[in-house]
Amino acid sequence: MKKLTILFFLLPALCFGATGKISINVTSGLDLVEVQPIYLSSITVIGIGTITILPSGERTATGNVSFNDEYAAPGRFSLTGSPSSTFKVVFGTVTNLSNGKSTLTVSELKTSLVNNIGTSGMDGKAQFTVGCSVSIPLSATSGVYNGTYNITASTE
Repeated sequence: MKKLTILFFLLPALCFGATGKISINVTSGLDLVEVQPIYLSSITVIGIGTITILPSGERTATGNVSFNDEYAAPGRFSLTGSPSSTFKVVFGTVTNLSNGKSTLTVSELKTSLVNNIGTSGMDGKAQFTVGCSVSIPLSATSGVYNGTYNITASTE
């Protein structure tokens, strides 16, 4: 008796494939970063007064206060969010400035945005500046004064 061996060759079916691509741009809220803090200059105090820096960078001293140098800078913030989206900036609690011995009152925080409302660019980015006024009491002592303020941005 003869054995019959049958060989089967499995040939792969002729198939063609491709790879598809997928992408998504997810923006999770807004990202607000301080780029530059407010710097009000070096001053000499003879009596009660107020110093102000506008969001534009213009500064004034009223009363018995004068500037010692030419440098002052508004705060500057960078915002990242969805492209071409409207956002609103709101100030929260302001911590008065202190040097550990005396306190100065911060008031009138203002942004360079009309009514504190802005629109991000096509890249989702925007920048704005912040100015303020600081009341100088007769009791102000020499030293470097520091403080913080809260600022938030939300989409409209």
